[in-house]
Amino acid sequence: MKSNTNNALQIYQAHVDALSAAMMDQDFSAFADRIELPHMILQERAEHLIETRGELESYFHGLHQMLKSHGTTDYVRIATEAVFKSETVIEGNHVTHILQGGKRLVKPYPNRLRLEQINGEWLETVAANAITNAQFDVLMPRIADAPHIPDLPPLDQKENRND
Repeated sequence: MKSNTNNALQIYQAHVDALSAAMMDQDFSAFADRIELPHMILQERAEHLIETRGELESYFHGLHQMLKSHGTTDYVRIATEAVFKSETVIEGNHVTHILQGGKRLVKPYPNRLRLEQINGEWLETVAANAITNAQFDVLMPRIADAPHIPDLPPLDQKENRND
């Protein structure tokens, strides 16, 4: 699978690009089409499970409003690595940059995602963010001096999401 690492990175980057564009365009449908429910979000001090489309929509609009209220002009996520864990699972890392006219609103912070191919589509199932916000209200991310991305939970090999 090592020969497919570049392909994994391309898939991963396309995914984070599409989610960032959907967030900046306030296009919930485009965002939701790339997320599998239930969806787990891990932070340095908390874990959150989004189980319904309504919960996802509330999270999406809250995050969009937070970015908008701070005058965010660019929400850029750059993939740094991605690997196939199996033919239908990619895990990777990226760095998030939140900018206003080229000025950083927060320092860049690392993230980790798991993408699973479900019914032929690459969908995000787990996100881990190196932010210290413990509550799940949508605030500008707080980043530790030495950010740590939480580990993704073990992949349940018994579960087959394509069924």
